[in-house]
Amino acid sequence: MPGDYAFNRQAFFDGLDGVGYVQGRCRGGTLGEQRGFMERLSSTVSVTRRSLAIHVRDAAGERAGGFAAALASGDRSFMEQADVEALRRAGLAHLLAISGLHLGIVGGLVYVSVRRVLSLWEWFALRVPVQKPAAAVALTMTVLYLVLSGASISTQRAFIMAAVFFGAILLDRSPLSFRSFAVAMAAVILIQPHSVMTPGFQMSFAATGALIATYLVWREKRQAQSDRRPGNGFVFTLQSLVVTSIVGAAATAPFALYHFDRVAPGGLWANLLAMPIITFVSAPLAGLALATAPIGLDEPFLRLFGWSLEQVLAIAHWVSNQPGSDFMIRDPMPAGVLLVLSVGLIAICVVRGLLYRVIATAGTVLTAAIVWMSMSSIILHWSASGEVLVHDEGMGWHKLSVANGEGLPPLTLGDLEAGDECRGTTCRFDTAAGLIAIVDGEASCIREAAYVLLAEDRQTLCTAEESVITWSDVEEAGGLSLARSWRGRTHIRAMPCGRRKWQPCSGNAFTD
Repeated sequence: MPGDYAFNRQAFFDGLDGVGYVQGRCRGGTLGEQRGFMERLSSTVSVTRRSLAIHVRDAAGERAGGFAAALASGDRSFMEQADVEALRRAGLAHLLAISGLHLGIVGGLVYVSVRRVLSLWEWFALRVPVQKPAAAVALTMTVLYLVLSGASISTQRAFIMAAVFFGAILLDRSPLSFRSFAVAMAAVILIQPHSVMTPGFQMSFAATGALIATYLVWREKRQAQSDRRPGNGFVFTLQSLVVTSIVGAAATAPFALYHFDRVAPGGLWANLLAMPIITFVSAPLAGLALATAPIGLDEPFLRLFGWSLEQVLAIAHWVSNQPGSDFMIRDPMPAGVLLVLSVGLIAICVVRGLLYRVIATAGTVLTAAIVWMSMSSIILHWSASGEVLVHDEGMGWHKLSVANGEGLPPLTLGDLEAGDECRGTTCRFDTAAGLIAIVDGEASCIREAAYVLLAEDRQTLCTAEESVITWSDVEEAGGLSLARSWRGRTHIRAMPCGRRKWQPCSGNAFTD
């Protein structure tokens, strides 16, 4: 579907030529011959990660064992689907992806702990800047966590940002600055150019940039106030949690709406309640479990680790069950709107002064609204899976099972249940493009229909050929849509093929 997430592009850059499944009973077997050092190392790391996940799951308890295994090793196969959905609806899904948050907590705790310990050694502290060996140890621990968590793309991107952060400390540079932010972004783009199109890249850098801009201003104000009165560390910590949650949620909302058609307003409260537990309870307990594992004393700490995560899951389920905790848009956001919002976010972070930031925010919202109204909208999409998504003027979006296809339905509006009310009959929908009829079974003459969808290949006697879409057309094109421009013109369009290596053409596919 136009605007849907391009899984074919992701598979191409992951090196996948095809995907599939096998039905049958699983049987244990012997690994094939491993060639080369890197292949043996990869196999060893995979076995270690799996063993770690099983050990953490068993020690952390039945309720949150899968969650604990996911945080410790990146293996989410033990997670309950209900818990995953609750975390997603509560705006806490970022906890499941090993990314900047996790590496930041690990590196930050190690850095602060080592720096405080070295500061107690007077002879060493007077001769060596203690922040530098602390940064080196923290960087080493993030490397270890990178390997144990599976080194996914999001984890690699977070590690690059952490390496830039601690590298700035080693080189006597400011770690929290737009210069370090730009270096991290340039490094990620050079190493993983295709990651620019992924939600993880866009959301993580949007949140990081917005937080850096916010804290630079906040730091200036705190420095000015510290000359007059001393600050309160506890109050500052609470303020930091609130500001981080608000700024992070606001900066990532446009990208969440574009990629997932949803945003979690309840995520603000969920993060305010859950993040203190993750930061000040779960992370230290996990660190103590790691430190005591060589002497076999890690299980009590892992059990407490699991108990803390049980509280996080309880918060996620409570927030997700509240009315209005999960907001979804029924009309997918056009790419042009995301571009406007991205430019506006940059402007808000770069300009100085409250008045200019308010002007930039108002201008961005107004421009995005104008662009959204002027972009063409999808009225109907018939996917290769056989399902039809149609937007009725009075009732909103409907998902209908019309034919039996071998493709997959689009991710957009994936939460809608597919109905069978159009099977073996004729359905009519009033849309912005006029009356659309879906015909399955005996074809009838529908003179007033602007477009007719035929589940079987036959032509109606009184409908123009260019207004008829057959199931064979959809199969050949891999999916067809009805798009309506802001001028009121409606046309049939398919996803363009042949322009990229991950979009090959099959047969005589339709084009715009």
